[in-house]
Amino acid sequence: AGNEYGVAEGQSDWIAFLIFLKVLAALSMAASVFILRDIYIKRRHKQKISLTSTCVLTLSVGDFFSTFFVQFMSTWDTDIVRW
Repeated sequence: AGNEYGVAEGQSDWIAFLIFLKVLAALSMAASVFILRDIYIKRRHKQKISLTSTCVLTLSVGDFFSTFFVQFMSTWDTDIVRW
């Protein structure tokens, strides 16, 4: 039993959850890019970068890559069958 798209009942919830994860990952990556851009602009205008900004920069880079590889890429090729 399934719908017109070939998705069995109950699997549409799983697909919606995976799409939700991708949206959250995209938002997190966008926020990290904005932080990186802000610090890059400060650096380009030769403004002093505070220790707090340096820590936030490090966290943003880590968040960007962890979000990309853990949340975004890990759900890309997910089998629809629930275990």
